[in-house]
Amino acid sequence: MRNSLPPGTQAGPIGPQLPVSSWNGLAIIGEAPGRQEIINGVPFTGPAGELLNKLLERVGIRRDETLITNCFAHQPAWSANQDGKRRNNDILNFFTLDQTIANPNLPAYRGRYLLEDLAGDLRATWRLLRDKKPKAILAMGSTALWGMAQLEGLTENRGQTLSTRACDAPLIPTYHPAFVLHRKDDTLADRIEEDMRKVLPLL
Repeated sequence: MRNSLPPGTQAGPIGPQLPVSSWNGLAIIGEAPGRQEIINGVPFTGPAGELLNKLLERVGIRRDETLITNCFAHQPAWSANQDGKRRNNDILNFFTLDQTIANPNLPAYRGRYLLEDLAGDLRATWRLLRDKKPKAILAMGSTALWGMAQLEGLTENRGQTLSTRACDAPLIPTYHPAFVLHRKDDTLADRIEEDMRKVLPLL
């Protein structure tokens, strides 16, 4: 019998990708798994993962020595876009306007509150970071910035050195590779590379 999924999700959970041999001390945190990640059981293995791999190679970071995971272990449910046709994994399905079913300890994200049923995913990511004690964290995308630092505003925080209550490691937020692919703007990939290079001295 299949276990019931949390509300707002359609698949999962999938666990983190842990370093295969030696660890470089870097933790990369994304948003949530997409379809390909669910199939593979490994975060960042879809098109966004391919771009991530290219950028890691550019700056000399080995993926197999890096801890890679997401804020959330489940795949978000689909929602219709404004045109009513295209549908996307919608992270806002993890959030609600009803504070009686939301986690009371977290601030709002885009005007909504995290469902208590999904808060366990975020707690597990925090526990992982607390246990592994990374030297630095690269938070990819606005959801990861919120999940790790409880901040909104990726544009103004991108490339800054921030802190997280999850552990003592410095946190540097950057764009999510999926955002680059969606915008079809290679200059955004260059910005991610810049932010990755800021992580290097911390490792």
